[in-house]
Amino acid sequence: MSPQDIPGSFLVGYFEDLASRSFKTTEDGRRLFFPWGVFGRGYVIASEDDYQLLRTQMKAYTVIANVCVCGLVLCQTYTVAGAVVAAAVMIVLIGWYCVWMWFVLRRLDVTDEQLERLSLRKSLDALKPIGPWTVQDPADTSSRKTCD
Repeated sequence: MSPQDIPGSFLVGYFEDLASRSFKTTEDGRRLFFPWGVFGRGYVIASEDDYQLLRTQMKAYTVIANVCVCGLVLCQTYTVAGAVVAAAVMIVLIGWYCVWMWFVLRRLDVTDEQLERLSLRKSLDALKPIGPWTVQDPADTSSRKTCD
């Protein structure tokens, strides 16, 4: 049984990809962490154990934050009270992340490396989505390959 055959494996891969966007491995093997994505500086992760722990924590936060946001969207009653609850949950999620990063980043060294800003096309190519748009038209004789 391949990982793609396991129920929910798409979601696992989705959250893994979201979490992995905060990390980069340099050519010399250093592991870097970018908690604010392309908008902030990078930090050097000291050991492989620290890297694995932080990566697992980032994935857990990503899952929790996405479930909370999706739950709010699905359960929102489109009232003032619903908007207040949604705003409160978002403030808690963002606040918790900022406080957590304050503790994490204090023990990491800053690096001059930057995270590459990917275009939408590169992001989609990295995800390798499957759909009608990835199947090459038989009448198309160009050498451009659109699917793997």
